[in-house]
Amino acid sequence: MANTYGQAFFHVVFSVKFRRKLLDPAWQGSLNGYMVEMLRRRDLFPLQVNGYRDHMHLLFAYRPRVRVDDVIKEIKVTTTKWINSSFRLPEHFRRQEGYAYFLARK
Repeated sequence: MANTYGQAFFHVVFSVKFRRKLLDPAWQGSLNGYMVEMLRRRDLFPLQVNGYRDHMHLLFAYRPRVRVDDVIKEIKVTTTKWINSSFRLPEHFRRQEGYAYFLARK
């Protein structure tokens, strides 16, 4: 339809397996930056990427031509490998299966 405009934002939350507090504030900023770049490479506009010791939040502008499931799967798999290869943790880092998302429109 001509002159139709819409804008949607996704707020995605995903956790560390068993909600273990393995995300270290010492490298949390690097992890956030890594995820921001992954979103940008997918032509998504990150508004906020942050988290706490046991979970992460992503807020980004959504583009309909991108499948959110594919983006979140790629972020979870890639960052899990990055964390395990880059940092010494008390146990092997794993993500909880699934995620929660909330859709907001402007």
